[in-house]
Amino acid sequence: MKKIWMLLITALLCVQFTAMGQPKPPQPPKVAAKSATKGEALPPKQAKWRTAPIPGWYIHYDEAIKAAKKANKKIFVLNAGSDWDGASVSLRKSILDTRDFQQIAKRSLVLLYLDTPQKFPQPEEQIRHHDIIRERLQMKGKKIPYAVIIDTDGKVITEINGVLPKKDYLDIIQKAVVDTLGHK
Repeated sequence: MKKIWMLLITALLCVQFTAMGQPKPPQPPKVAAKSATKGEALPPKQAKWRTAPIPGWYIHYDEAIKAAKKANKKIFVLNAGSDWDGASVSLRKSILDTRDFQQIAKRSLVLLYLDTPQKFPQPEEQIRHHDIIRERLQMKGKKIPYAVIIDTDGKVITEINGVLPKKDYLDIIQKAVVDTLGHK
């Protein structure tokens, strides 16, 4: 019996020491947290910034605000992890890429994507921009995907946490748009 225990302990120690020698999986790049007050200036969009993973979406807050004011629309802001978060990928496939969502967006929304990719890191200034916007819209620390609909003053009208059934997700958006713009 004593030999069995000794073999078991030896095997466990071997596994532990082997695991300690393994390289750690890559972690997403860490960015020093900066205080993001409402008045903090956003970095200007640069040519080297990564585009949104969905065509037609803005990646810079000021550009989205300007487009929304011009078109008299609200802004749908999505905070997601496009290349690593299963829920974000599911949201895109089940709702954002659908004709129903596209029709609502075309009629009533400007789309802003705050992406946090891991496989294709973004430039430092783009990460800083997204962090400032997340702070302003109180999105920091919320589980992704997380979306808000805001007016052109940056006031949050409604929020959508996670992935809901398509009908429920679209109903929340539709209600926010109808209640604030007065049209369907």
